[in-house]
Amino acid sequence: MKKLLVLLLAAFIAFSFASCDNSTPTPENPAVNAPAVNTEERFAAMDDNEKIQFVSLIDGTAIMSEEYNKLWAEFNQKMMKNPNKQQTVSNEAKTITMTGIYNTSKPEMNMTVTYDGLVIDGLTFWGQTKLMSSPSGSSSTASYTVRVEEASMGLEVGDVFSYVSESLSNSTGGSTTYTLNGQKLPTQEY
Repeated sequence: MKKLLVLLLAAFIAFSFASCDNSTPTPENPAVNAPAVNTEERFAAMDDNEKIQFVSLIDGTAIMSEEYNKLWAEFNQKMMKNPNKQQTVSNEAKTITMTGIYNTSKPEMNMTVTYDGLVIDGLTFWGQTKLMSSPSGSSSTASYTVRVEEASMGLEVGDVFSYVSESLSNSTGGSTTYTLNGQKLPTQEY
């Protein structure tokens, strides 16, 4: 049983932007605290390659902070000790919350990561990532409002944009579709 749980959790980490089937209750929607998008003209001037580079940066940034990893370790430990029970962990500032359940009867893990003004590497995040992982594969939906706090990639401090990432994967491969300020970008296969 523990081996299966460890394998599922490893798959979950590998595809950490996956969506759940709405069976896991989610915390309050942080989008109400998010600023309005103000980058329509700037993103219209970028080509698809520049946009894809930027959304790839967002994907990596959202899950690579020390704070995220610390919270993930605490959440993972709770899930291993108490399968089939919903678990929730938050950082002290309540800017990141993880809620989920590992269902041993399926087996399947559903999880929601909620960001409410979390600053990571020059970006501030509001929104949620919904994740589902099972032996047959993983899926994800991440929907954020992101504000630039440090100028990079042609963006200025205070730029705010909307971002959606949808991923599906199984043993034969997977794909991710990105939407930036409402514009769907080319699907990335892997």
